Amino acid sequence: YFVVGTELGSTTHRDDDWRAVIAQVRSVYAGPLTYAALTYFEPLQIAWWDELDAIGIDAYFMVTLSKNPTPEQMRFGWGPAVTYMGWLSRRWNMPIIITEVGYMSVDGTNILPGDWSLQGDIDGQEQADAYRAVFESFGGHDWWQGVFWWSLSADPAQGGPQDRGYSFHDKPAEAVLIEFFGGDIMQMND
Repeated sequence: YFVVGTELGSTTHRDDDWRAVIAQVRSVYAGPLTYAALTYFEPLQIAWWDELDAIGIDAYFMVTLSKNPTPEQMRFGWGPAVTYMGWLSRRWNMPIIITEVGYMSVDGTNILPGDWSLQGDIDGQEQADAYRAVFESFGGHDWWQGVFWWSLSADPAQGGPQDRGYSFHDKPAEAVLIEFFGGDIMQMND
């Protein structure tokens, strides 16, 4: 999918302008298109989903209120968002793609996953459990097209067991991605 815009909520009411942008993109790009809307409210403001091939959601939903949730609590916590996205899919008769979601390697990352300033103890397992919860919560729905994970840097120095950031490189979350996407780890050269 090519994403024609990301989290531009103050412009999504400009239907004619967005339809023109999408038409221009389609004139030079033949692949599938989406737009990345932020969580609950922005997708409801968009009247031009019918011009695209999928509804894109940047899914930084609060999953639990616990700093140390169980994987089961995280899956349960995704319930309202899964229901909402299923409803959007049926309303527009379109698939859904999670155009962005990510988790830091910090206790409580599932509470405010989009908060870059989150402080706390390093917790690579919570990051991995959060990744798994996404796959297990959405994987059985035919309207779900997949997920774009935030974030993986081209810098091989980012990531690792002592990194608190969003990178999944060399952390337990990387093994979850390999499990669900299949394949092997590809080594990066300096």
